Amino acid sequence: MGMTTKRVTLRVFQKADNQNVYQLCTEKFIKTYEMHMQIGNLADADDFIQWHLSNAASPRQTHYLYAITLRETGEFLGMGGYSFVDETELGVVMELEYYLLEAHWGKGYMTEALREIIASAFARNHAAKLFAQCHTDNPSSENVMKKCGMVLSAIQPKPKDYRGVIKENVRYEITADKYVLET
Repeated sequence: MGMTTKRVTLRVFQKADNQNVYQLCTEKFIKTYEMHMQIGNLADADDFIQWHLSNAASPRQTHYLYAITLRETGEFLGMGGYSFVDETELGVVMELEYYLLEAHWGKGYMTEALREIIASAFARNHAAKLFAQCHTDNPSSENVMKKCGMVLSAIQPKPKDYRGVIKENVRYEITADKYVLET
């Protein structure tokens, strides 16, 4: 399943995305803060893509991560999506994640993509609540969440060590009822 906005396309990964995934996952911000995204070589990028392709084909799909590309040219910008976290009596809770190549920061691409990702999570997966988090020293990511209608819900109770750098996270969320009211 693909999604298109005014300027970006969100699509399923392709095996040919391995170089782009490798580039994104070896940029400084990912290497410093996203330990779960550590990709050391192209074979790791191939494994990452294959895992997501297999997951997307599964009837029990748990992760919905898409390649984000420029609509007009197909140029790879980054990736974003959501994953299953919990099921409550009110419905499914999912975590949003999004990563953009540094060369494309500050152009509004991620806000545009994340709005579409949020719409998909509520419509396709009937999520009750979505949340995302970022480091307190990443105001650009916080702004993306705010522009998408998310509200601050928590500040990490204790700082965490990221390879010798102490950081705190903030968490933003949006619920299905609030999303319906705003759209």
